[in-house]
Amino acid sequence: MNSIFGFVVGLLLLASPLLASADTASQITALQAQIQALLAQIAAMKTAPANTTRAGVCPALTRNLIIGSTDSLHDDEVLQLQLFLTDQGVYRGPATGYYGNLTAAAVMKWQLAHGMDFVTLKSGVGKMTRAKIRESCTSPESFASYSDPTTGLSFKYPPTYKIYTAKDQSVALTRLYSDGHGDTISTAVSPTLGAATFADYLAKNPMHDANSGREIPFNSLKARVFGSQTYYYRFVELFEGVLVVEYYILHGDKIYTFNLNAQGIAWSDPKFDAENDPGHRALKQLLATVTFTNQ
Repeated sequence: MNSIFGFVVGLLLLASPLLASADTASQITALQAQIQALLAQIAAMKTAPANTTRAGVCPALTRNLIIGSTDSLHDDEVLQLQLFLTDQGVYRGPATGYYGNLTAAAVMKWQLAHGMDFVTLKSGVGKMTRAKIRESCTSPESFASYSDPTTGLSFKYPPTYKIYTAKDQSVALTRLYSDGHGDTISTAVSPTLGAATFADYLAKNPMHDANSGREIPFNSLKARVFGSQTYYYRFVELFEGVLVVEYYILHGDKIYTFNLNAQGIAWSDPKFDAENDPGHRALKQLLATVTFTNQ
């Protein structure tokens, strides 16, 4: 972002001495057109969501990318790469569209994990890396499937997670990152005890915050739609490197709870975006595929 502003200011400085000469009208017009285009790009960057590419979709990379590459010169390929690396668990920085040292380090981690033991930070993304990304990246069609006829719950999940089922039909999905931290997505099923809506359920069976002990009011939850289902979302906590969020849905005579516990979070970073944490993104992908066999 700062580089774009700098470039705009530079263009203005270049244009200012030319304004005194009528012979340079065409050059001034061209410079003004470039400035307007750059200002429009800046405005779009301010208003667009931070991550607009859906998690899990393979990046369509066609260009060589190295330290210093930017989306303005590479058709958003840097942003696509950063989102892919985030989903792969090797990048936890912001998706800015600028290929800097953080992105370079994440690329090298990914390359080393995929047999490219000759790379350095300056190697960048070339033909070989693009081919390996196409081979290994996760697309929705390659998601693994889970189904439990006892609870009636079915969903798909990224194959980067390992799944475990307990005797009580609860499910835990785990994914480890290269830094030793990881995410756990867990599910739990409980009876509605006759409640017809989730609001009614909370009124009859209050839930309490684990830290404060306070009752969780229904109006503190946010309704969110994934796929064809409406869930109730609660931001539980972000503290000491851990992010916890929960989603609830009432279906039939059961309450289904989906919990994310993500570790290794840059929780003190004011720019940290919980919505685009890789674990949270994976959970939202999973929720979009949920179906119930006891319809």
